[in-house]
Amino acid sequence: MVRWSSILVLLVLVFPLVAQDPVPSQPHRWKNVQIVGGGFVTGIIHHPRVRDLTYARTDMGGGYRLDPRDGSWIPLMDFMRTYQETGVESIALDPNDGQRVYFAVGTDAADWAGNGRLHRSTDQGRTWEILPLPFRLAANAEGRSIGERLTVDPHDGRILYFATRLAGLWRSTDRGTTWTRMPSFPNGSQGKPFGLGVVICDPRTGGPGKACTTLLVGGTSTQDPTLWRSTDGGASWQAVPGQPSGLIIHHLALVADGSLYLTCSDGPGPNGITRGAVWAWSTSSGTWMDISPVPGQGFGYGGLGVQADDPQVLVVSSLCRWGPKDDLWRSRDGGRTWKSILQAGIIDTSRAPYYPAPHWIGEVAIDPGNPRVLRFTTGGGIYRCENLDACDRGDRARFSVGAVGLEETFANDLLCPPAGAQLLSGINDVAGFRHEDVTIPPPEGAFTHPRFMTTRLDVAEGQPDLVVRVGPSKTYLAFSADNGRTWRPLPVPDQEASSSHSVAIGADGGMVAVVPDRQDGKALWTTHDLGVTWRVALPAGSGVSQVLADRVDPRRCYALGVGDGAGSREARWYRSDDGGRTFSSSTVVPRAERARIIRATPGQRGHVWIPAEQGGLLRSTDGGDRFQRVAALSTCFTVGFGKAAEGVTYPAIYATGTIGGVYGVFRSDDGAETWVRINDDDHRFGDLCYAITGDPRRYGRVYVATNG
Repeated sequence: MVRWSSILVLLVLVFPLVAQDPVPSQPHRWKNVQIVGGGFVTGIIHHPRVRDLTYARTDMGGGYRLDPRDGSWIPLMDFMRTYQETGVESIALDPNDGQRVYFAVGTDAADWAGNGRLHRSTDQGRTWEILPLPFRLAANAEGRSIGERLTVDPHDGRILYFATRLAGLWRSTDRGTTWTRMPSFPNGSQGKPFGLGVVICDPRTGGPGKACTTLLVGGTSTQDPTLWRSTDGGASWQAVPGQPSGLIIHHLALVADGSLYLTCSDGPGPNGITRGAVWAWSTSSGTWMDISPVPGQGFGYGGLGVQADDPQVLVVSSLCRWGPKDDLWRSRDGGRTWKSILQAGIIDTSRAPYYPAPHWIGEVAIDPGNPRVLRFTTGGGIYRCENLDACDRGDRARFSVGAVGLEETFANDLLCPPAGAQLLSGINDVAGFRHEDVTIPPPEGAFTHPRFMTTRLDVAEGQPDLVVRVGPSKTYLAFSADNGRTWRPLPVPDQEASSSHSVAIGADGGMVAVVPDRQDGKALWTTHDLGVTWRVALPAGSGVSQVLADRVDPRRCYALGVGDGAGSREARWYRSDDGGRTFSSSTVVPRAERARIIRATPGQRGHVWIPAEQGGLLRSTDGGDRFQRVAALSTCFTVGFGKAAEGVTYPAIYATGTIGGVYGVFRSDDGAETWVRINDDDHRFGDLCYAITGDPRRYGRVYVATNG
């Protein structure tokens, strides 16, 4: 799914070697390369009674807790092992215990993904107990900013409710250890594509140690009743009479005077919404009132925030409003009158200059400890306002980027040039970045002119100012002559293609090769005059999928072709010795049909590597005439190179995969003969299957790309 998504790029520093079976380990210090945000933050939740205790969830980047000392976000789920563990569907807090927090985790509801899991903590997420859930979650599906789907009874912290997407309403009476489906809940809202969206308990019912008797559930079907109520603890349910039809609930807020506020849209979002409204319902009189700031025509309403000490103060957000842009409105009288505060405000993106205009505003949260502070989530991260009451004085609200420490982009490729930038990255949705200093976001922002998602990058090893990149765009090829500072599109060879996932530039910059994506078969094209003329160097029938330039010899170029036929376990290796003008097929490579990014060793002519997933790591020292499998790695997903260890001539080799049954990040200082693990079980970062590169100027520093 293409969206403001999805990475973490990480750097490490070296500590002394520690012996450990089955593979030695060497502790490293891991940090985020600073981009700030970049993905869809789907929810923010404040603890109602503990000041400055705030959590955020993302669709595929884990969960975070706010550090009140500097306003940054602390990642709480770096131990995640798989993509399925990176999405947080919902967060719940125990209002009577500031230490307890629950994360409902499960990125995808597909058959392969299985059921979700409940992460339960008694120390604010510093440590977790992980419990199975009896239903599937889909934190990265449509409707992911709806909620919260999980809640804790405010009078009895043992009781949790879960309004699921696909399996109806569930209850736990033992803090999430076991769950029981509530069969009394009407079938009308079950089995729908987006199921149920939000559940709340009415704290005016029940009492200390006695569970709430009134529950409210919001559904996400435009055909069935949207709002359901139980007044007997869930034994029976009734559709709330008089409720608006044809809209689904995104957020609910029940305040002390019995008013229930609802933001509604005609779809789950964040896209495809054409209509919406904000409603208020009096639970005492049963009357309904449309309190929309402006008619929701062509867009919907998503976020909803209520001031803790004055429930007449509301903030709501538009959702899927592209022209004019999304907005926030604030009311001081329960929704009778409103003022625009976002479009009329001042937006400062200096902390992350690439930040787009706020969009996909799925959550709005007023800080209960400081009502002048508001945060709202977007498809690109979090914004913060510290003078929310500015409009009361005739002033303008000021918004700034508030996602420092929260890194959630999806990096396809990473590149450390031998000179110039510390790091170049190719990223989904955000194009990519040139970091001269990985501790701060690049002040010039993301790649532009052209701006497209970057799937692959390459640098001319002997001319590091020359860089190329490709991605899914009609202008899918871009060239930089200044080490990635500025870009210009190159004429593409295949006008029928609209993307490419592989590109190479010769060691002296004299040749550019690209493999445009075509459903009817890919061909390898090369140019020696920056796109003025192109020639087909390998035809579509070759099965070519990747192209690679030798790091030393500008005449050498390589290509990998996938095997033919269903279930093929072979791939074919091609080599050019005339600068990519012609290629010969020299080798059949077993078990390489699902190869990830192929690499060549800097400073070593003819040394090429294939990370072949289940086929392990394959290497050749003769340009591909013969490949041998590196014995240690039973699986391998990425390989890259960095500065050699002191007294060693061969570059340090970095890889992600499995050694001795342990999945992790590994380094070899002796040409792949022996390896050490450089991460640990607290630093697994979800999915490490995309790209890795060492720093050519600093031994022991390595960058790893993740999916979220």
